[in-house]
Order: sequence, then C-alpha cells, then structure tokens
Amino acid sequence: MVTVYDDLADAIGAAQRDLTSALDYARTHELKVDDSGRVRLGKTVARHHARETGDGQGRHREQQGELHAR
Repeated sequence: MVTVYDDLADAIGAAQRDLTSALDYARTHELKVDDSGRVRLGKTVARHHARETGDGQGRHREQQGELHAR
C-alpha cells in the first residue's frame, strides 16, 4: 500500500510542476489564466473582418483575444 501512495505522490508532484510551468509560460507571454482555466490574451489584437462593410473592402476592429484551455 505504501508503494501505491508513493507513486500517487510522485504523479501529483509531476502534475503540479507541469501546471506551475504552464502558468509561468502564460505569465511571460502576456496571457491571463482565470480560475476556470480559461486563457485570455493580455493585450488587444486587431482582426480583419472582410464582410463587415459589405463593399469587399473590409475593416479592422480591435477585439480581446480568447482561448479555452482543455
């Protein structure tokens, strides 16, 4: 039984290191992670919407980028 607990502790430690590493990566790359795991760009990005004007010219509109961690 002790071996099972040791293996579980090792797995938990590895998972915690992976999560800490992911949060460090997000912080250094201007990403924001909320408590639910949703990842958001820390800065506004411009996206091109070609059909927004209806004349084929398109316009640029700034939006907050969003990704979802799974």
